[in-house]
Amino acid sequence: DRKHGAVGYPESFMTALIDAYEGAALNDPELEAKRERVRQELQTLLRHESAEVEGVYMEQLSERLQDT
Repeated sequence: DRKHGAVGYPESFMTALIDAYEGAALNDPELEAKRERVRQELQTLLRHESAEVEGVYMEQLSERLQDT
């Protein structure tokens, strides 16, 4: 949120956080069992204003979470 920017988080903090989250989720052997929780967390991250501004889309994770 905005207060985090005021306390010294680097401008690319959300990008780094989202990249790390995507990598961790994609490599989680229990991803299928956690699918709904990961989907909710993904939506929370993508709703953050920095995600859109910085062009973060987490395409690999979004594709993996699609219902087949």
